[in-house]
Amino acid sequence: MNIRQMPDTRSIDAALRLLGIRRFALAIHDSCFPSTDEEDIGRGSPYSRGGLRFLRFARSLGFNAIQLGPQGKTGRGDPSPYNSCIFSKSILSLAALTLADEEVLRGLVSPGDLDQLLSRGNKRRDRADRVGYAMAWDVSHRLLEIAHSRFRSLRGANSDVAAAFQRFLTAQMSARVDWFERDGAYEALAAIAGSDDWQLWGRQAGATLPLDRRLYAPNRGEEESSRRRLAHILRENEAAVERFAFGQFLLHVQHERLRAEARNLGLLLFGDMHVGCSHRDWWSWRSLFLPDYLLGAPPSRTNPPGQPWGYPVLDPRKIHSRDPRGEIVPGSALEFVRARAEKLLAEFDGLRIDHPQGLVCPWVYRADDPDSSRAVQNGARLYSSPDLPDHPELRQFSLVRPDQLNPDPHCTRYADDQVVSLLPEQIDRFAVVLDAVLEAAKSAGRMPEDILCEVLSTWPAPLKAVMKQWGMGRFCITQKADPRNPRDVYRAENTSAADWIMAGNHDTKPLRPAVEEKSPQEIADRSRLLAQRLVPEIGQRHEFAARIAADPRLFCEAMFAELFLGPAKNVSVFFADLFGERQTYNLPGTVGEDNWTLRIAADYEERYARRLERGEALNLHRALALALEAKAGILGPDAASLARQLRNGGRENG
Repeated sequence: MNIRQMPDTRSIDAALRLLGIRRFALAIHDSCFPSTDEEDIGRGSPYSRGGLRFLRFARSLGFNAIQLGPQGKTGRGDPSPYNSCIFSKSILSLAALTLADEEVLRGLVSPGDLDQLLSRGNKRRDRADRVGYAMAWDVSHRLLEIAHSRFRSLRGANSDVAAAFQRFLTAQMSARVDWFERDGAYEALAAIAGSDDWQLWGRQAGATLPLDRRLYAPNRGEEESSRRRLAHILRENEAAVERFAFGQFLLHVQHERLRAEARNLGLLLFGDMHVGCSHRDWWSWRSLFLPDYLLGAPPSRTNPPGQPWGYPVLDPRKIHSRDPRGEIVPGSALEFVRARAEKLLAEFDGLRIDHPQGLVCPWVYRADDPDSSRAVQNGARLYSSPDLPDHPELRQFSLVRPDQLNPDPHCTRYADDQVVSLLPEQIDRFAVVLDAVLEAAKSAGRMPEDILCEVLSTWPAPLKAVMKQWGMGRFCITQKADPRNPRDVYRAENTSAADWIMAGNHDTKPLRPAVEEKSPQEIADRSRLLAQRLVPEIGQRHEFAARIAADPRLFCEAMFAELFLGPAKNVSVFFADLFGERQTYNLPGTVGEDNWTLRIAADYEERYARRLERGEALNLHRALALALEAKAGILGPDAASLARQLRNGGRENG
């Protein structure tokens, strides 16, 4: 079957409605989007011609939402979107040809500019399905230099773009916090020092001043010197600061077009509020973070050693402050979080909160321990450590008393049930930071169900209590399900209506290789469970289980079908699973040239069609048909009829 001959989405939309699925999202990060051949710099962008075209492809398959990853600026040596800037967008997503298409930007970029940049010693990537990160970084930043140079020479003649740029600047400068100035100052200092790592500033003769490393967090007595130095930097490096601002403006224009295209197609756009931050953000907002502790992930079922992320953690003393009248008001850290949320909510229809534990009950470890792995394994919950001999500093931040902790000597300090009782006022105190995000969402006209909380294998009691107050669900990744544990959180039958369910995500292997790694016993056990969920007739379950256990293609098809059975009403599919990829996008806890580089090739439509024929890609028609057949007894004859139609390729019978 050729993809261009596939029917419209009406049968898939009808199936999703009948099955009660509210959101059906395709998860894909910016770099993973396909490009057309003439615009390919070695990295994708949702703003490119290929990216905008891919939206139509996604909608043709029945998706009604797109879940993007973090879009922040990344350093030249680190492609991880989860180490990116909190506020500033990545210049790597600038799309030259669609910039040239914009009426308001006419004359700033031409298709010939990109051809010239790609011919200057830059070779196109050898692999169509991998990002060439360094090349993309260089080309995109040079493209910005060209566009900004032309803007400075044409701004008098092109009053429209100058006026639009000024409106954008005014909007950014009126934000809740001064992120725009800080990121602009960082750009200038990086150019002066010849390094985008602030920890190296001032250590090379003539590079820059040591004071620059702590410009927004000066030592006592340095405040006035810092103010004068900042004013000097912004004044003497006006071109570099403006170039940064202009790049953010161009990305804003392209993002608005993306939103309009998505809206016209009936697609919602979800952003990603990642728990980490970049070195740039650490420099900008160091005064908001605890000096002696870092944020990580505790030991867990899926990652027993834990993960020493090395991210800064908000200082609880900066969450609230007192105004001149002595009344408690939101502090600088809370204003910072709300500003993050407000910016994202102005750009997206909803948000995925990455690791909400970091907002409610962070797992922290000592920053001064040279062995970060040991440190994270012996860390503690920031707000639930009233009396730990190895973390006496955390006592001042505890929101619980010692008698509210689990008395079982075998209960670990990172266990979900470490805290066994909470008073309503304690839950409110745990909720303060997440509440700031949700209140921002409410002010932006969003509902709690528009905010996705990425809670996976661990769900500490304080976080659970806070989310329950808002009626929020968690994530369920079914490839991780334990078929021998009826209470396992990754089993689909244990979800709630508010949850999001998926076979895999950006941190897991694609479903097919993950399945092939399972033992025959695991496959047999999981097949029996799938048969119980998908086959109403008890007498036919044994044969179904045996059939899917013997064929990985059918097993994966059944795994996808299970996603639509509920109770979860929101389904997400990572792009690698949609296309039946065998390569992994990200292997958590590792650093390597292949991490974060998998992307969709330009000939994705043909690849998808070929893989459909081989049973490798996700066949949504067959998966939905299987789900409808499983629930036909409850949903009635319409479900059986629609299932037959889907098995017929979405066309009416006859």
